[in-house]
Amino acid sequence: MLDGTVEIDHFHLGKSPKAAGSPTSGTGPEMSANTEKAPVMAMVQRPTDVTPGTPAGDVRAAVVTDLSARANQRVIEAQIESRAH
Repeated sequence: MLDGTVEIDHFHLGKSPKAAGSPTSGTGPEMSANTEKAPVMAMVQRPTDVTPGTPAGDVRAAVVTDLSARANQRVIEAQIESRAH
């Protein structure tokens, strides 16, 4: 479990979108990217010592079903201590 100060971010991993000019390329009606990439949530524990050369903190990543608050909360509860910030 990660503890202390934890940074959380998300990214998409996987196959690139179709080439420009194809009927399914670009963005859809809701302005969301038309890709087959999986949403991933990354969590990084900041090290307590910030001296140059100090090893970085622990890292966790999890593929999530979507980037909704509910999906994020499930991952956070499983990977991060409740006292972390």
